[in-house]
Parts: sequence; C-alpha cells; structure tokens
Amino acid sequence: MQIKEIPYEEESLYLHDKLWKKEKPAHCQIELTFRCSHRCVYCYIPPLLLGGKEQENELNTEEWKNVIDKVVSSGVQWISFTGGDPFVRKDFLE
Repeated sequence: MQIKEIPYEEESLYLHDKLWKKEKPAHCQIELTFRCSHRCVYCYIPPLLLGGKEQENELNTEEWKNVIDKVVSSGVQWISFTGGDPFVRKDFLE
C-alpha cells in the first residue's frame, strides 16, 4: 500500500476545515506533569511556585488513560503531550 504524501499545511487546513464544520476540536494539548529536571529561566512553572509538590496533584496512569480515551472519542485528531517534562513519568510510554 502506498501512502500519499501530503504537505503539512494542506493536511492541517483540510483537518481544521473538516472539524470546524462538525464543531469538533482538532488538537488537544495535555500537560502530563509539572515535574522537570531542567530549570529553564523562562519556564512558566518554576519549582519555587510549586514548593516541591509537583507530583501531588498529578493524575495516575489509569486516570490519564481515561482522559485520553475521552479526548479521542470526542474526535480530536492529534494530541500533544507537554509538561514540565512528560518523559519524567515512568508510565509515559503506556
């Protein structure tokens, strides 16, 4: 099977047009965690504001899977995972 090559801009415009007509979200950005091993000066979640309690209010693996299932069933076409650093979660690849 050959996959047709489509420029990103064309695909993006197509999806947005298709989803706008259905009043469906095209994209969802999920912040999996506030934890991060970097200390970037421009970061909007510096550890001083969180007081070392970054993990206390995080959803667990099953809760995130439930959220993601609902997002996908709502018609979202792509999901971005952000944080903090989502790779600090041991369950990220699940």
